[in-house]
Amino acid sequence: MAADAPRDSALVVLGLGVVAYVAATMLHEALGHGLVCLATGGRVTLLYPLGMRCSVVGPLMVAAGPATNLVAGALCWFVLAKTNAFGGNARYLLWLGMVFNLLVAAGYIAVGGLLNFGDWAYLIGGLQPPVAWRIATVVVAAALYYGSLRIIAAEYYRFTGPSGISPPRLYRLTLWPAAAAAVVSCAAAALSPTAKPIALELAVATTLVPGLSLLAVADLLVSMRRKPVPEQARVTWSIAWLAVALVVGVVFVAVVGPGIGSRG
Repeated sequence: MAADAPRDSALVVLGLGVVAYVAATMLHEALGHGLVCLATGGRVTLLYPLGMRCSVVGPLMVAAGPATNLVAGALCWFVLAKTNAFGGNARYLLWLGMVFNLLVAAGYIAVGGLLNFGDWAYLIGGLQPPVAWRIATVVVAAALYYGSLRIIAAEYYRFTGPSGISPPRLYRLTLWPAAAAAVVSCAAAALSPTAKPIALELAVATTLVPGLSLLAVADLLVSMRRKPVPEQARVTWSIAWLAVALVVGVVFVAVVGPGIGSRG
């Protein structure tokens, strides 16, 4: 099976991993938190990797970040499920969009419940009894994470067919883009105006953890008993996509990394 696997462009796989991750991050911070901050009369005082500060903090603004990721992931799934009109690179980018938007959003719920951290700590902070609500968020997060993995696995199989289960191609299409995203995310986090250890921990958690989770794709597909899909795709060489990935990565590290706005 591995011998029949299509040859995917390694550089484009890495580049699309960067594009999908940065897009998911900016959807959360800039479009989700940032847009609602402005819409509710606030002012964005600082935008940085994995963080945004608003002059007015409220439940709607805080919830908008995770909600935007969930909606974006669902839209990627809808497009993939409804059409095969896109080329292999665009389909793979949409699939990676599902990965980073859905898995990071679900993981964030779990971290918020377990460690009383981030957006979810704020959203459930005043609810009683606190222990029950924290347990509930972890249960919901686990269900959402597993459900998302099953959806992601099914769309992965539609993209790759049986060849995607072979370890060489599975690793290339799952771990490689996550590793590329981790490099860019850690580079941006190293320049972050916030506490460096936390920024770096978040950078790793939002890239490598979803990537490692994708290794369960093969087992999930066996449990689904998916039939072979005749129309398969691959990631092809593309100067245009590599240029997009380079610009996105450089801007994220060099511009967003140090923070946009006031640090005071």
